[in-house]
Amino acid sequence: GGFEALADELDVIAAAIAREGSEIVVQERASSVNHLGSHRIHARGRYPLLPWGAAFLMNTAAAEAEEKLNKIVPPLSETLRRDVRTQLACGRKYGFIVAVSGETEPSTVRNDENFDYLTDIAPEKSYKVAFMVVPIFGAAGEVALCISINGFPDSMTGQAVLDAGKRLLQTCTHVTTFIRGRQPAAFPQV
Repeated sequence: GGFEALADELDVIAAAIAREGSEIVVQERASSVNHLGSHRIHARGRYPLLPWGAAFLMNTAAAEAEEKLNKIVPPLSETLRRDVRTQLACGRKYGFIVAVSGETEPSTVRNDENFDYLTDIAPEKSYKVAFMVVPIFGAAGEVALCISINGFPDSMTGQAVLDAGKRLLQTCTHVTTFIRGRQPAAFPQV
């Protein structure tokens, strides 16, 4: 299938992630042969929705996303709100969100001790990608689930990041079409 083929083609671990209330839940995983038995990001079952599930807001306009963030109880810290905004900006620009480890460049926004999120991807720069994520849209334009990929080499050029992100976006667009989903008009197309 497409999910396993994506993992093999990019030599990564792919995870299908669904939202359940205030959590995201790993529903399915596929690993390339090189990653069999490894435990990386999204290896366990449940995570808090934010910051890692910001892709579940990618079907909303910026103002609507802000409105949803304002309704979260307990209220989000300003740092967490900024992190979510950064992820959504990247997702709206490229069609995918990129989390990196150990970046200190101005093109990243600090999340916590584990990840930064890219706002811009320079083809000639090097990045240590932690994971990428893209939504799959349902019939009503909602985010039905997301596919996340991780297990990248320690260093990737920005062009390799863009290429992997576009390949992930192609897979998710294909699944969206297959399930008769509807991408928002403003969502980047492949």
